[in-house]
Amino acid sequence: MDPQLTHYLVYVSTKEPVQECRSPWNVVYKTNLRTGETERLTPPGTFDLSPSVSPSGKKVAVASFQGKRWDGEIKDLKINIYVMSLENPSMERKRVIENGGWPSWGSENVIFFHRKVGDIWGVFQYNLSTSETIRVTPEAFDAVTPAAIDETRIAVATIRQKSEFTDVRTETQYRHIEIFDMNTPEQPLQITQNTRAKADHFNPFVMDGGKYIGYHRCKSDLLQHGDDVPRHFHKLQSPHEDVGVFRVSGVFPTFSKDGSKLAFVDNEFKAVWLADSKGLRVVFDVWSH
Repeated sequence: MDPQLTHYLVYVSTKEPVQECRSPWNVVYKTNLRTGETERLTPPGTFDLSPSVSPSGKKVAVASFQGKRWDGEIKDLKINIYVMSLENPSMERKRVIENGGWPSWGSENVIFFHRKVGDIWGVFQYNLSTSETIRVTPEAFDAVTPAAIDETRIAVATIRQKSEFTDVRTETQYRHIEIFDMNTPEQPLQITQNTRAKADHFNPFVMDGGKYIGYHRCKSDLLQHGDDVPRHFHKLQSPHEDVGVFRVSGVFPTFSKDGSKLAFVDNEFKAVWLADSKGLRVVFDVWSH
């Protein structure tokens, strides 16, 4: 990497207020770590996600809403990938991939990205010189959020077997981190299946030239009627011993005024759950979302 560029941090921020309803407001910036000077890389009126810096440090790939409103999508955003210069972002900005997100550079000439095809997410390789796109992961299962190790190897998060929210999941139905090598695509290296088979893993990242793979992990077991409500106290996070953390699998939580009840919606948006001293139970259920 150019030594003149090693002191920059490139990131995405929503610090500028949204200007209109249902509009994205994610913008990519670079900050000079020596001087503190910050510059917006995303052009005015355009919104970008997932910045990825090339190995030389001279180019940035982003997943962009450029020319597109946000229509409420939460999974498949149907955005495109652009490449721009880190030093002169307004001078050089080019769309290189249609319908793709989460870019990751394998080299100055290769970008990996994910895309939804039908009902399945896959990871692809794009060659900037030839404009050739190659699918890297099998069509049989979901693969997302690539982290490139080099031109042919990537770490991805996979779900090998689909599951419903009501399933008691098997090991293949959890999200795991695997490494795919395009030279031996039929033999991916399974990472987290060997460390925590029944947990979900997300967002792999590469350290020390591929010697180490990092990732996020969360516990997301199926809720059952009558389960006890798990409560864990974190004294290091709060000076108050009576401040605890409830861990439930769901969205849009709300507590009753006296704090004795917690209501939330499940991840399928089909049921309202109630958690209190009696345990967990469904209080409202519908067939549609």
